[in-house]
Amino acid sequence: MSKRMWTALVVRLVCGVALFMGALALPAYADTITGTYTLPGNAVKGAFNFNTTTDAFSGSLIFGSVFSGVSDYFNNQAGSCASGSCSFALSTIVKGDNLTYNIKLNLTTDQYTASGKISDANAQMSWAYSGKGTDPPNVPEDWGLSDSLGFFAFALLAFGVLTRLGVLRTVYS
Repeated sequence: MSKRMWTALVVRLVCGVALFMGALALPAYADTITGTYTLPGNAVKGAFNFNTTTDAFSGSLIFGSVFSGVSDYFNNQAGSCASGSCSFALSTIVKGDNLTYNIKLNLTTDQYTASGKISDANAQMSWAYSGKGTDPPNVPEDWGLSDSLGFFAFALLAFGVLTRLGVLRTVYS
């Protein structure tokens, strides 16, 4: 294989990888903050995701011990955001139990407080938990949309320039 053919092959490979990485990076701009907690004795287990693009909360709340079997799930519920913090409030009846649930999230520090109350004719329980939310592990890079588009545009420009210079023309053996 001649040096020119080898160079053309390597340049094609580099451009292809750059375009592929740019295309993969595009959907990574949505940012999500996740919080999970379990209170002592598995009395309450909770989890939530907050999408900072849509200001929506999704999550679950599961009770053990006194209220065994009661659970509630919510998906894409609008939060209220102002001055760098967002909150979510839920009040519902599940299997005859009155349930309230509140989440307060500081967007600057990812610190959150989850609290609530469950009650029925026989018992009542209140809880509160404070913790630090995390970015989900399935997004390896926290690229912004402009970063992703810039990288993609650069790869596309490089591909065009190298094609125009004749480096990326079809090579026949």
